[in-house]
Amino acid sequence: MNLEDDPTEIFIEPNLYPRLANYVPSATRQGADALMQLLKQKEELYSIEEKEMGQIDEIIGEYLRGKVSINEIHRISGAVLNSQTQVFSKEQIGKVEDIVPSAIAISTNVDYFNCNTLQDNRFESQSDEQFLPQPPLLRSEQETKNKILVADEKYPSLNNHTMFISLSDKLFDRYCDFFFAPHYTKVIWSTHKVVYVFTHISSQVSLYYDIDLKESLSNGMTGGHSIISTTIITKTKIFVPIVPEMYEYFNMRNKGKLEFYVRFNTLSS
Repeated sequence: MNLEDDPTEIFIEPNLYPRLANYVPSATRQGADALMQLLKQKEELYSIEEKEMGQIDEIIGEYLRGKVSINEIHRISGAVLNSQTQVFSKEQIGKVEDIVPSAIAISTNVDYFNCNTLQDNRFESQSDEQFLPQPPLLRSEQETKNKILVADEKYPSLNNHTMFISLSDKLFDRYCDFFFAPHYTKVIWSTHKVVYVFTHISSQVSLYYDIDLKESLSNGMTGGHSIISTTIITKTKIFVPIVPEMYEYFNMRNKGKLEFYVRFNTLSS
């Protein structure tokens, strides 16, 4: 059996890892420093790109320190030049079950592991204390050209997320190493903006992914909260959950194409 499809692994990672995090080197300050050194080596290859990011870097850093509001992030982010275009078409929709078949296996046997109640409670609670850092689901042998993954139903092993979006190829090439470590995830949205903020388990390094939508969200939606990190890493792509509030917006079956701009960068405390 491919270990990446082992149902036991998908149970152990989200449920036991947080209790052992203090004993894992990647969770320490030293682990964060090593990660930043690795990422900086890659940054040298992109030194002539994305020079306009200083202002958004600063404001998101202030947000993480609790010094500015979500609205201020959206205001500053809207003034920054766009750096990369992403185009999604309905032909690029795939099935979560094809990438993480173990999600089905463990969800059908969830009572055996006695974790059904734990998963449901963690998903429904909005307390930051519930959203502990989680390692990714590694599916490095899986190759897909899809940019959105949709699940047929809610799987507790995937924290009930039913839609996932792929981050840009540039981000994968530059920052994939960041996502191998357990991390927190926050999502912020307002009108034409969706901002993901991922934070390393050590809380010393964060990465933001700013999506600038060409079409506004319906009804002027504004909000933001932490989610349970459920990052899926395949051979060439990183998928992260789309929050339920935006399922309809990213429902490609109702649209021929979606186009938006993205920008991203790391921040260290």
